[in-house]
Amino acid sequence: MVAFPDINPSADVHLLIVPKEHIGRIEDLGKGSGSILEEVYLAVNKLVADFNLKDNLYRVVVNGGKAQHVPHLHFHLLGGQWKKYV
Repeated sequence: MVAFPDINPSADVHLLIVPKEHIGRIEDLGKGSGSILEEVYLAVNKLVADFNLKDNLYRVVVNGGKAQHVPHLHFHLLGGQWKKYV
């Protein structure tokens, strides 16, 4: 699992959490994928602590279907103030 800042952030904190193993889409997760989701859970908990988001607003988002623009499963951790687009 790797995490890094999004190059086009939608919030004060906008990090991408990406499995090192190639998984194309959320739909490709199946039986036995629990370890990947556990790793995401552990990464989110560490990043929430590292960025002092525990008592703040944050969300974890995964896009699928036509909303997924990169053909590799990844999760967005967004925290703090969200940017509004007009």
